[in-house]
Amino acid sequence: MSLYRILSKLEELGHLSQDVRHSQVTNHSWEIIRPQLEAVVENVRTQRLQRERNQIIVQRQALAKSVLKDYEVPTDVPRAFWRPLEEFIFSGPSFYSIIHQPNEVSVTASDFQPALDELPVLLANGARTIQADLLKRMIDGGAPDINSSSPDLNPDRIRSATSYHCLYYDHPASNLVAALLAVANLDPNTTAEQLDDLDLRFHCPSWANPSGRLALSWRDAVEASNQLRSGPWEVFSPEDTAAIKEKELANIGDERLRFRCRMCADAKWIRRRELEHHLQTWHPTVDHPDLKTEFQLHPLRPPQPITFDEPKTSAHS
Repeated sequence: MSLYRILSKLEELGHLSQDVRHSQVTNHSWEIIRPQLEAVVENVRTQRLQRERNQIIVQRQALAKSVLKDYEVPTDVPRAFWRPLEEFIFSGPSFYSIIHQPNEVSVTASDFQPALDELPVLLANGARTIQADLLKRMIDGGAPDINSSSPDLNPDRIRSATSYHCLYYDHPASNLVAALLAVANLDPNTTAEQLDDLDLRFHCPSWANPSGRLALSWRDAVEASNQLRSGPWEVFSPEDTAAIKEKELANIGDERLRFRCRMCADAKWIRRRELEHHLQTWHPTVDHPDLKTEFQLHPLRPPQPITFDEPKTSAHS
């Protein structure tokens, strides 16, 4: 509040203008009101400096994000550990020290190169931390044939590093995955990443209905079995799986955010029904759009399940 407003407030309280405007502030009076006035001014100053600081941090983080967007992941870094949340990366000492430099320091994209050079080490350490934490959770959960242990780890760091999942050992899910591997004639030691690459489709005969069989990826099968009681599982034949995937790709009703444009520099994940509109709006020069080549599919987000009504003899138990 300005001095003029203070004087006006005194007049609003009924004090005469000539008294207010000609009042003298003695040293004694000043010492009484000074602490309160200085506290108000200091609070305003602190809030202003914090806003300015936050704005600079946000700008530097945006610059770091643009640098990370073009970062090429080393081939020896497992896919499951990339991409971690940006908060996890920015909390590392190499990025943190650049982003949180004093306000007067000018930060450019090239300043992040040393941090990028250290990123493989950060990812490798994060991968080891995740593996150690998962091992501990499996031991605590009673997973069979595991007799080693690891120290307690920070679960918040694990959640940040994995981006999507808080890891734990789930007995029912583990049993179902084993059943899916068995019906698909796969090695019991097949990893989640290998299952993602195979991209098979399964169905549970006990869930059949007149409109067809619900075709599920292994991830959807695990999630669905946690909510519904399931019996034996069957795997679709390669021919049926190919037909199912074509139907999934054409499914306008797929509400999952699982498509990302390869032609856009900073593309976000969008739904199936938004693809044509995106191409027409931003890439009208594309003569014959091919959804399989112009859009990247989310590696960990399978299509929304569809029903498949081909004869049941095409599935194998």
